Amino acid sequence: MPSAYEQRFRSAMRKSQQLDVINATNQVIDGDDQSLGVLTQQHIPDAFLADLEQRRHDSVSAPIGDFALLARVPEALIIKWFRQGKNVYHADVKEIAKWLRDEEAEKFFATRKQLV
Repeated sequence: MPSAYEQRFRSAMRKSQQLDVINATNQVIDGDDQSLGVLTQQHIPDAFLADLEQRRHDSVSAPIGDFALLARVPEALIIKWFRQGKNVYHADVKEIAKWLRDEEAEKFFATRKQLV
C-alpha cells in the first residue's frame, strides 16, 4: 500500500502537469497552495534552435539519402510523453511527428521534407 505522500504525489502527477516547450520546463503542482512540486528544467540554447532552423532551410534543396534527421527532441518533452504513456523508443516516425505537432513544438523539426 503506497504511503499518503506517494498517493498525493501520484494524484498531483495525474492532475496538473504543465510543459513549457520553449524552455523545456516540466512542473507538477498540487493544488492552489503549490505545497508539492516537481520541477525539471532543461536549458535549450539559442544555438541549438538556430542549428535546427538552418537544417530545415538546407533540407529543402538537399537530396534525401538512406537516413534523415526528422527532429531533435528535448529530454523534458520525452519525459512528459513517457508520463503520458507514450514510448518514444517504440513509436514510429509518424507518431513522433504527430506528437511534436500536437505540442506545437515544430521548432524541433530538422527538416521541411515530408518524411511521413
